[in-house]
Amino acid sequence: MSKSYVDFYEDYQKSVEEKKEKGKEVQNALRTGGWESAFEKLKRLMYEYGYQLSNGEEPKELLNQELLDKVGTKGFRNDALINTLIEMDNEYRKEKTGVDLSVPTLPLELELQPKEYVKKSEEDMLLEAENELLPSLTKRKNAESEKLEKARNDYSEKSADAVTYQSNELALLYQEGANALENHRDDMIFQGLVNSTINEKGASDIKRQTNVERLKIEEKYDDKLLKIKNDLTLAEREYANAVKEYDLEYAADLQERLNKLKLNEEKRMEEINAYNAKLAERQEKYNSERLEILSNLRLERQKALFEEMKREQAEEAELGVSPEKAEEYARRKKMAISFYNNFTKEEAYVLLADASDKLKSLLGEDEFLRLLQWNNQR
Repeated sequence: MSKSYVDFYEDYQKSVEEKKEKGKEVQNALRTGGWESAFEKLKRLMYEYGYQLSNGEEPKELLNQELLDKVGTKGFRNDALINTLIEMDNEYRKEKTGVDLSVPTLPLELELQPKEYVKKSEEDMLLEAENELLPSLTKRKNAESEKLEKARNDYSEKSADAVTYQSNELALLYQEGANALENHRDDMIFQGLVNSTINEKGASDIKRQTNVERLKIEEKYDDKLLKIKNDLTLAEREYANAVKEYDLEYAADLQERLNKLKLNEEKRMEEINAYNAKLAERQEKYNSERLEILSNLRLERQKALFEEMKREQAEEAELGVSPEKAEEYARRKKMAISFYNNFTKEEAYVLLADASDKLKSLLGEDEFLRLLQWNNQR
C-alpha cells in the first residue's frame, strides 16, 4: 500500500476531529482530543479504565521510556497491520460503492523483445577461462600430490620400521650386557673375588663394551633415518618444482584465453547495443506517458476516496455506524488481535498508542476501545 494512502487516512481523521461539535460531552480520553499525544491519551484511558497491579492497589505504569524508544525498530512496529487494514478498508469500500481505491498500476515495460544479454564482467570471463583450463591443471597437480603422498607414506613406514628395529637391537644388546654382568658376578663369587679389583674391572669392561655397541647401533639407525628423510625432502622439492612449472604454464594459457573471450564479448555487445538502442527510445517515450497516466489515475482515486469519506462521515454523524460496517470493523479488530498477540501486553499498549489515530479510523472508535479492553484483560 502506498504511503500516500496512509496520509489520506490521517487527513480524514483530522477532518473528523475538526468537525466535532464544540462542547460535546465525551466519555473517555480517546474521544476528548485534549491531550498532547496519542501516548498521553492512551495513558489517561488506562487509568480511567482502572488498569491495576495484581494487588489491585495502584495503576500500573505501562508506557515506560525503554518501550517507547523501541517503537519503529525492526520487529516492533505497526506497519504490517496498518497496511493490511487499509487494504481491507479499500476492498470493503470497493464492494459497497464500486469505487476501486487501490493504487492504480500500469506495466513497467512495453511488450518489446529486446535482447536481454548482459555483458560478461571480467570476473565472469576469468571464471569461464578458469573453468576451461583448471581441470587439466588440477589433474596434473593431483598426480604430483599422489606421488608426494606416496613418498610421505614410505617415509612414515620406513621411519617407524627403523625405530622399531633400533629398539629391538638395543633391547637385545642391553639383555646381553645384563647377562654378561650376571655371569661375571657368578664367576667372581665362585672364585672368591667379589671384593677384588678384578671384579670391578671386569664389570666395567662389560659396561663399556655394551655402551660401544649401543653407539654403533644408534649411529647405524641415525644414518638410515637421515637417508629416509633425504628421500622425502627430495620428493617434496620435486613436487614444489613441478607445481610451480604447472602454475606458470597455466597463467600463460589463462591470459591467452581471457584475451580471446574479451574480444568476442566486445563484438557481441556492439551488435546487441545497436539492436536495443531503438527499443530503448520507444521505452523512454512510454515511460513518460505512463507517469502522466498514473498521475491522473491517482488524482481520480484520491478524489473518489475523499468523496466517499465525506459521505460516510455525514451518514454516520446522523445515523451512526451501520450494522454492516460494524461487522466489518469487528472483522478488522480480529485481525488486529491476531497481530498484537505476538507481543506482550505492555508492548502491545505502546504499539497501540503509536498507531491510535490510524486504528481509530480503520477500526472505528468502539472496536478500538474493545481492542484496548481485550489487551487490558489478557
